[in-house]
Amino acid sequence: MQNTDDRDKDGLYDIYETANGTNPNSPDSDSDGLTDGQEVNEYYTNPLSGDTDGDGVGDYEEALNAFSDPLQADFDGTVTTLATLDGSAASATVGTWSADGTALVCRDRRGSVDYTFSLPDAGVWCVKVRGRQDNALTSQRKFIIDAYIDGLFTGREILDGPYSTPGACRFYLPSLAAGSHTLRLDWRNSDSNTFLRVLSVAVELPGGPDADENGVPDWLDFRLTSASRLADNTPLYSATSPVCIEGKALYPEKLDALSSFIPENNALPVVEGWLLNPVNRGLENRWFANIPLDPEAATAISLEYEQAAHTEQLEIVWSETNALLTDAITIRANDALLLTAYVAGATEGTMLIELEGQQLTPAFDAPVPYTFVNPGAVNVVATYTPPVGDPVQHTMVVTVVGAAFNGTPFCIVGQPRLWDNPDIPDQAVLEYDQQLGVAEFALAPAGRELNLLMNADKPARMLARLGVDGPVLAATRVDAVTYRSSSIEQFTVIDTFADGSQLIEGRMNLGLVPADLVIKMHVFAGGITFDDGTLDKTFTAADFSATGELRYRFIRAPGAYPNTCHTIMFYQGTTAILE
Repeated sequence: MQNTDDRDKDGLYDIYETANGTNPNSPDSDSDGLTDGQEVNEYYTNPLSGDTDGDGVGDYEEALNAFSDPLQADFDGTVTTLATLDGSAASATVGTWSADGTALVCRDRRGSVDYTFSLPDAGVWCVKVRGRQDNALTSQRKFIIDAYIDGLFTGREILDGPYSTPGACRFYLPSLAAGSHTLRLDWRNSDSNTFLRVLSVAVELPGGPDADENGVPDWLDFRLTSASRLADNTPLYSATSPVCIEGKALYPEKLDALSSFIPENNALPVVEGWLLNPVNRGLENRWFANIPLDPEAATAISLEYEQAAHTEQLEIVWSETNALLTDAITIRANDALLLTAYVAGATEGTMLIELEGQQLTPAFDAPVPYTFVNPGAVNVVATYTPPVGDPVQHTMVVTVVGAAFNGTPFCIVGQPRLWDNPDIPDQAVLEYDQQLGVAEFALAPAGRELNLLMNADKPARMLARLGVDGPVLAATRVDAVTYRSSSIEQFTVIDTFADGSQLIEGRMNLGLVPADLVIKMHVFAGGITFDDGTLDKTFTAADFSATGELRYRFIRAPGAYPNTCHTIMFYQGTTAILE
């Protein structure tokens, strides 16, 4: 055994696992959903216990769903139930569903169902979904369910419910306002012969100790403060405006980033005298925002997470850039510098800054803000004239970097695709979520060709930064598309005609149907055509059902090759991504 062997790929060397009692042949020794490496290196939980703190809530649920403390017994087993809805009490469905008593059964391979409930007061609640398999003839028992609250994705869980035994899964919702809300449950599936039976949906809140007696369980306090916070390396001073600030949040869409400075010609909303800045989703559970700074005073910033359930305040000062003493600086396109030009220790004299055909005249108590719009190198000529003596002149070079991703790509899960990005410059450093693999190549005459490989049925985010750990230049999403067709399963004979020819139906099921999806099929076997007599067909997103299914048909002549041999090519618009 080598010291660096890791047979189960869980992030722990075999020699360590053998010495400490975990299984070197299993990535999850206690079967709690966390790998042994995650437990030892990331969450510091016991890899041999599914519930390290013994509070009745497993390590996986605490670490990745509740975002509570898996090392502290912060649940007490009590539950406050606000409402319990029968499965059949759905307010809307997508796909084929039918009520069976108080239950609701999906008769398609996939479907979604909405439930409406009302909250008497603002707060954080959970949803517990009970259900099981409805097909007595299958051993399939696990159902992947995505939950959305008022259109906002709130989590993905696996409901483990065999035919004979109902199972349950719990979704932790963001802080919600009082009033009516709509929960959507989206059953993600492409397998045949499995049918989800929804038994009930309960709106509830697990209880726990309240050490600080603030009326909120400690686990919920921990969730709000640990999973929603500003990054530790947030600067107190910034040479550029806007300043790019970042942090963590379970729901960046429910974060209000308010700032005290309102620029001239402002087009953003203003709330009670505060500028409401756009917040962008970053990598997993992270966010970033570009905050304009006041050239004359510190800018106050208030971060209000989930309807101010948790708040943070800070101030950032826009520091001046002395063009007479600075040789070079690299900034983003549309960043501004607060320019001045004087020798060290000077308190009097005149200043002149010349750049891009303009002349600026800062004063000692009034540096001049200047926005650099166009990418490229800008020579900033600074001249300081003292009250007595000769002028001093210096040229500062400002390198202005712009970047933009080429739209929102999608990938077939498990299949590589190429994606050209002519507007990603050399200075950009790419970051992306862990479920996305990226290989980078130079693109002529400029930019990068990216080879993408999506490893999970989950969208990924990608950022371009100005250098390592620098401010964000551009951001995009990479969508994941799962794919299953009759080529993997079976084709269905719909009808046999008098001459012996057959009408055959194929199906394709996608986990996501992007709006710009194009699929081209070509029949290459003799004696087989599509049902309209052609050998080629093109399908778009409009040809798929609301549950992501495409049906297509062939005519097979008597005595023709028994298989419906055809090729399938996937395109994003006009760009081929898989064949």
